[in-house]
Amino acid sequence: MLPTDLLFSLPTQNSTKEKAENPKKSSKSQSNHYNYTDLFKTPKLCQTTLIILYLCFSIVLPYFGLSVFSTSLAGNRYVNFFLSGLVEVLAILLSSYALHRWGRPKPIGVCSIVCGIFCFLSPFPKNALQHLGTAFALIAKVGAAAAFWSSFVHVAELYPTVVGNSGFSLCVLVSRTSTILMPFMRLLSDVWQPLPYVIMGSLTVLAGALVLLVPETKNRPVPATIEEFEKLHKKRRNAKEEGDNAVIAGKSDYKLCESGMNCDV
Repeated sequence: MLPTDLLFSLPTQNSTKEKAENPKKSSKSQSNHYNYTDLFKTPKLCQTTLIILYLCFSIVLPYFGLSVFSTSLAGNRYVNFFLSGLVEVLAILLSSYALHRWGRPKPIGVCSIVCGIFCFLSPFPKNALQHLGTAFALIAKVGAAAAFWSSFVHVAELYPTVVGNSGFSLCVLVSRTSTILMPFMRLLSDVWQPLPYVIMGSLTVLAGALVLLVPETKNRPVPATIEEFEKLHKKRRNAKEEGDNAVIAGKSDYKLCESGMNCDV
C-alpha cells in the first residue's frame, strides 16, 4: 500500500487530461512572472516610472542635504540642526492634511517647487540678513520633507498590483543612490558656495513640475494588471478631452448667442 503523502502527490487522471487539453494555459501560468523591466513595458507606465524615479532621486538631495548644510548656516550650528529635524513634524502634519484634501500629485508638486525656490534663496542673504537665509533653509526643509513622505504614499498606490513591489523597491533604490551622492555635494561649495543649493533647487523645481503629469490615485482603485493600468488612464484622458471639447463648444455657443446668431432660448 502506498504512503498517504505519496498517494496525494500523484497526478490524477483529470489533472493529466486538463494539462493535455490546455498546454498553453499551463505554460502561461508558469511563465507569468514580472520583473523591473515590466515597469517600462507600456508608454504610460514607462512615463510614470521615469518621472517617479526622478522625483525620488531629486527630493532626497535637499531632504538630507539641508540637514547636513544646516550646521554651516548663520546661528548656532546645534540649534540649526535641531530645528532642521523639528520642522519635519510640521512637514508630516502638513503633508497628511494636503494628501487628504487635494490628492497626491498636486501637494507633492507644490511642496517640491516651494523647496526648490527657497533653496535658491537660502545662500544669498549676507551680513545682517544672514538669519533670513537660515529661515529660508528651514522652509525649504519643510517642503522637502513633505514631498519626501508624500511620495511614499503616492508610489504605494500608483503601480499595478503585479509590479507594485518592483516599482516601490526601485524607487527606494534610486533614492538611496541619491543619499550616497549627497555628502559629495558639500565639496561643490569650494567651487562656489551657493552651488549645492542651486543644484538642489533646480532639481526639485523640475521634479515638482513633472510630477503633475503622474496619474492621481486618491479614492481610486489600484489596477491589478499593466493592461488595466493603461486602459484606466486612457479612459481618463479621453474623458478629459471630451470635457475640454464640451467647454470649448459651450464658449463658442455663448459667443454666437451674444452676437445674435443661433441663440435658441
